[in-house]
Amino acid sequence: MQNAKDLLNYKKELAQAIKDGDDTIFFNDSILHAMLIVKELLNKASKEDGRLLQMYCGNFSLFRDKTERKVLDEKYKWSTTDLSKEESENWASLDFYADLQQALTDFLSVEGKLKLILQYQTNTLPENRVWRVLENGIRQNNVSIYQLKINVGLDHFAVTREAYRVENSNEIKTATCCFKDSPNANILNENFNELIKFSEPFIV
Repeated sequence: MQNAKDLLNYKKELAQAIKDGDDTIFFNDSILHAMLIVKELLNKASKEDGRLLQMYCGNFSLFRDKTERKVLDEKYKWSTTDLSKEESENWASLDFYADLQQALTDFLSVEGKLKLILQYQTNTLPENRVWRVLENGIRQNNVSIYQLKINVGLDHFAVTREAYRVENSNEIKTATCCFKDSPNANILNENFNELIKFSEPFIV
């Protein structure tokens, strides 16, 4: 069983590293970690020149409706036995799914640019609540969505000018991330631009 205290400490360390411009590499191994990190990537991108976040993912699953229940179930599995009263209140107040949805809305509201390449199930994306946010972004030329045409065998990733998250396993959400690593972020951005060549625009 995973420990809620560890994740609260992870959240603090992540926030401090971002504030300090630290190049620490963080490892993460749960969907709750993934929600926290993608939220911070959106926040990071909103403060960078260009305000661009590029994501190569399976089906944008972190933002889909079905994930809300999955995340809530996962949160209840974590041990809270060693939390202080303040930490217990902090843990209880965390809504990982809603916070990520809000981060996306906030990102696009400040003219953030989101580019997505989806590997599969693109046609079902409009059936999810997040589609309203994406559709509005598409109308304002702030969101671009592509469907990958071939299997390229690359790990999924999300990247800004300086920060990134790279998955090792889509199933259990193991990944590494860093919020101050321009050289590797540049490589991932170049990979994304290459992937666009093997993709086609998603049109509803």
